[in-house]
Amino acid sequence: MEDKRLFLLLKEPTSNAIFKLTFPIILGMMARVFYNLIDIFFIGLLNDSTQLAAGTIVQPVFMIMSAMAGIVAAGGASYISRCLGANNEKNANRVLAIGVGIYVILGLLTMVLGFTLITPITYILGASEQTFPFALDYISILLLGTLPIMGNIILGQLLCSEGSAIITMNGTLLGTIINIILDPIFILGLGIKGAAFATIIGHLVALLYYGYCYFSGKTLLKIRIRDFCFDKLIWKEIFIIGIPVSVAQFAMSIAIIVSNNIAASYSDIILASLGVASKVMTIGTSLLFGFAAGCQPLIGYSYGAGDYGRVKDVFKKAIVITTFIGIALTLILGGFSEEIISVFTNDPTVIVAGGTVLRALKWSLPLLGILLICAVTVQSMGKAIPALIIPVSHQGILFIPVLLIMNNYIGFWGYIYAEATTDLIMLVIATIILQNIMTQEMSEDVSGSLVKIQRSLNQTEANRLKLLKSRVKSHYFKK
Repeated sequence: MEDKRLFLLLKEPTSNAIFKLTFPIILGMMARVFYNLIDIFFIGLLNDSTQLAAGTIVQPVFMIMSAMAGIVAAGGASYISRCLGANNEKNANRVLAIGVGIYVILGLLTMVLGFTLITPITYILGASEQTFPFALDYISILLLGTLPIMGNIILGQLLCSEGSAIITMNGTLLGTIINIILDPIFILGLGIKGAAFATIIGHLVALLYYGYCYFSGKTLLKIRIRDFCFDKLIWKEIFIIGIPVSVAQFAMSIAIIVSNNIAASYSDIILASLGVASKVMTIGTSLLFGFAAGCQPLIGYSYGAGDYGRVKDVFKKAIVITTFIGIALTLILGGFSEEIISVFTNDPTVIVAGGTVLRALKWSLPLLGILLICAVTVQSMGKAIPALIIPVSHQGILFIPVLLIMNNYIGFWGYIYAEATTDLIMLVIATIILQNIMTQEMSEDVSGSLVKIQRSLNQTEANRLKLLKSRVKSHYFKK
């Protein structure tokens, strides 16, 4: 009997499949955004703009952990989906085991390097003399939770790759609820350090839940130590897709560091305003990221099964949906910018500046969804070079120069509109890249089909001649 998760990935009508895979992930992502906003809300209740600014500064640390996790989360998930699409469940289990092994190695390496370089890292992030002690405390605690944080990200994505999006959603919601319960207790008692403790515990609970699901037989694939090996092909497939995603995340972290330093050069108020506005923006970006992540297993599985028509159908519908979501969010955030910012702080200067920043950042949302779908499509198809070019160019190679140039020549207004400008340029580049890939894939698919048809016709002709000869021989034999 065919597993319902595999039926969903290959045979379920495209629109239904997109909804069933993306909805749980989006819900989980929005829950994660909610507890990030809860962090900002309770830090804001401390009435200390210095701690609020410190909360902005430390965000790249979490993103660096996400970048390291992205190697396995993206690379492993892409290959698992393609293996399942090719009906190779044995290899998919092996990819899972190897991915978990790589995660442990990378997690320990990240934690050791983080503690070794913690002081210079804190200053590089843009800490001033006032924000340094708060930022250092937060980073120290966050590094202790490196393995739970990375593991939560990785296992959540690997579960999605086999069609178990509901489990990922449940784990994320569980971690979020724990974090929300602990936030007021820890933050109001320990300050910004409490936010870090609550974050770690929430991720740990979610990770334990995922482990329980894997080892209790609730998943399609199983984590087995005996499946871990140094299979060159699997390691290569994980890293060839995972590293571009990781590099893109690192580039994003660097971009945020540069952006934070520019904001700090204006004032701590601008830095705090940017932090609040950026957190609010995660409502939209996480919604779009979640939708793209939900499409990944569907595209990867269909591509692995050789169903290029389904790949194209998923891509087109995903573009339409993300564009609609982006436009709707742009209208909402633009119309109520200052009202939304005021939920997280009662400082009037931060509210006004935050509203201005938010109204500029919101223009990225209609463009970002299309960019994410383009990026996740090339990742799911195992296209290593485009998988590197699109995200890395977007987050680092293009964004940082645009940011610096616009800030230098236009000032504050150029600074806050640099992200939307970058997204617009990158959208043109990504569209050209993906159009070439799709054209090539469809051409190869048609060529392959023509070859099969020709072979079938040749075989049919051969069979017809064989039958004719047999009849002729039979006719003369009877005579």
